[in-house]
Amino acid sequence: MQPMIIILKDGTDSAQGKSQVLSNISACQAVAEAIRTTLGPRGMDKLIVDSRGKATISNDGATILKLLEVVHPAARTLVDIAKSQDAEVGDGTTSVVLLTGEILKNARTFIDDGMHPTIIIRAIRKATALATKKVKEIAVNVKIDDVKEQRVLLEKCARTTLSSKLIARQRDFFAKMVVDAVLMLDELLPLNMIGTKKVTGGSLEESRLVDGVAFKKTFSYAGFEMQQKKYLKPKIALLNIELELKAERDNAEIRLDNVAEYQKIVDAEWSILYGKLEKLHAAGVNVVLSKLPIGDVATQYFADRDMFCAGRVQEDDLKRTQKACGGAIITTVENLNDPAQQVFGTCEILEEMQIGSERYNFFTGCPKARTATMILRGGAEQFIDEVERSLHDAIMIVRRAVKNDSIVAGGGAIEMALSRTLREYSRTVAGKEQLIIAAYAKAFEVIPRQLCENAGFDATNILNKLRQKHAENNTWFGVDIMHEDVSDNFAAAVWEPAVVKINAITAASEAACMILSVDETIKVPKSTGEPSNAAKAMNMNTRIVMSICLPHTIKYQLTCCPSVHDVPSEINAATVFAVSDTCLLLINNGIDRLLLFDLSLSSLKIHDINWPSDIYGAIRDICWAKYINTFLILGEDVLCSYSPNSNQLVVQVENPSLNDRFWSLTVLDCDVYILHRCDTLYRYIPSWTLTHTWSRADLIDANHHDQFIGQIRAHASTGVIALLIRLKRHQQWRIDLFDRTMRKLYSGEVIRMASAYPKLLLQSFGRYGQWILMSENYIWLINSKAHFLERCTRQHELTE
Repeated sequence: MQPMIIILKDGTDSAQGKSQVLSNISACQAVAEAIRTTLGPRGMDKLIVDSRGKATISNDGATILKLLEVVHPAARTLVDIAKSQDAEVGDGTTSVVLLTGEILKNARTFIDDGMHPTIIIRAIRKATALATKKVKEIAVNVKIDDVKEQRVLLEKCARTTLSSKLIARQRDFFAKMVVDAVLMLDELLPLNMIGTKKVTGGSLEESRLVDGVAFKKTFSYAGFEMQQKKYLKPKIALLNIELELKAERDNAEIRLDNVAEYQKIVDAEWSILYGKLEKLHAAGVNVVLSKLPIGDVATQYFADRDMFCAGRVQEDDLKRTQKACGGAIITTVENLNDPAQQVFGTCEILEEMQIGSERYNFFTGCPKARTATMILRGGAEQFIDEVERSLHDAIMIVRRAVKNDSIVAGGGAIEMALSRTLREYSRTVAGKEQLIIAAYAKAFEVIPRQLCENAGFDATNILNKLRQKHAENNTWFGVDIMHEDVSDNFAAAVWEPAVVKINAITAASEAACMILSVDETIKVPKSTGEPSNAAKAMNMNTRIVMSICLPHTIKYQLTCCPSVHDVPSEINAATVFAVSDTCLLLINNGIDRLLLFDLSLSSLKIHDINWPSDIYGAIRDICWAKYINTFLILGEDVLCSYSPNSNQLVVQVENPSLNDRFWSLTVLDCDVYILHRCDTLYRYIPSWTLTHTWSRADLIDANHHDQFIGQIRAHASTGVIALLIRLKRHQQWRIDLFDRTMRKLYSGEVIRMASAYPKLLLQSFGRYGQWILMSENYIWLINSKAHFLERCTRQHELTE
């Protein structure tokens, strides 16, 4: 007997093999589904409320994925590529996620059929190189020496980007503003030299562009109103100095012998402050901007000498003013008149103006660096935030168009051209690569198809027209959103920089290859140490655990910190239950009554969920779907999702069979398996699309007509699916184990028991593929090869 070698820490969760690859693909498809409807000019917006209650309205893919806080390690790859696309080119974040999801969806078929991921990865990389080469070949290089023609080109690129945003109706107005802002910059086009300020109130058309620096008037004292509000060619001092009388520290102690010494201390403070102010005035400074406070004495001093001051200026505004006006941010007022030290800046005009309900300081005609500031107006704060994100995308696109003068047509035109090219190339390749490259080519059609679906068009009809046009070498034909047809999008000025598409294709392919190359995930267990003293003092609850996850048991407790709660009698009457991190959902006593227990509170709170059995039929099964963060409830005729936060039942799947009823349900990663009473099994992917159907003959030996499938359950840790099968007039049972494609792994041994199905419950148990089967009086423990290990009474406590 070989000794046991322990490599990983006790409690480490490990999943590997084909099932893990398929699990990662399903998670990525779920992420793609979350933002699919935001693509294009007719895309919908998402309202996301974070843990602090802040609401964000956006249709920007990178923003949505950042706020969703995706926790699945493979799905986070899609979040990362959306962020990289946003940082690199600014637009195309939704497209890159959809393209990745579609590539993985098409690759899933080959994985199911047993093809090795390395073969798929090699073919995808080959197809990616061909696609990027094709984009560079057909991209139109626009060499423009005329400034007016260049401006027209840039405005068309900006309008194309803004057409899919919340401000699509004002895209002409904002396209001009964005182009003006970018052209105001120097040849390096630094993004940080374009500032954005938001003022609530007014209409979008009241937004304005400032050729220079603008920032909101800072906090000031009464003497500020006596200062001038307009200066011509002022001398500007940028300070990191506090110009006010400092309060003594709380623990400061000064021992004095007489009143005269106290007066000397007070006079010293004043002389230090006045010394700083006099040196600034003597240097000929007209405008004083400081990162630190400027007190009432200094404010009045500057007002008496026709000087302007602003304290507590934000650091980014101060640095932008320094770059634009010149000078340096100084920390001392000594040697200000030294000609070797050019510490002062200047501009043509400094003026304070009223914008809505706010007052702004404008620095225009800045000599050192070209800069611009956009002041955005709008009704709601969330709306202005989305306008800012939209303009950021447009600015990035215009910057790329200035640096890279090659453009392609948008609206799905370039994707259809690439799809046709790769499909034709695949016919010249022999072997498995032909199928993979053809599937990769088909993945590009997700962009025009989704554009049509989001606009409410007939996607099949539009795609057929596009295939016909591209077969006739009409390269730039894409979806015409305005007329529900196809059109030459290059002639219609739907333009995008070619670098956007190249970056999206490369990033999507790299992400897909990385996800396909992962065949094992190892999760190190979290520390289970004692809570800190601070947590104890704040009476913070730790994560809720269940000491025994079995209904009908006498010793059944929910353990939470700092108290332990005995489970109410309703749980003891439960027949089926499902547990999330904070909630317990159960079917009570076999009747159509659903009870939800909120475990996150210091005392258990029970919610009674109204189930319309007259419409949906009797409740058959429930389970917790972790990756979509909802409970799934199976009725005889429908599958509903239930979120404890919204307290709403939403029908997701209707029974496709008129002659039979739903019977049992399970979830494995992002896939949902539904069992019919007639032993037909259906598998649905995250978009609630039916992908596979297995008949009775696929699951049970066709020669045994006395066998009946009682339940289906999945083991999340191992990716194994178990079927509870009844034999010979309800008296004998066994458990068969399958992989996620329903290929049988093990056929279990038969056990005899007196219980009929309604009083039996099969559940996964532990991290090593074990199972438990419960009857009224006993619990059977079953190993990962479907063999019964031991039997114990209902009063016995099982521990991992």
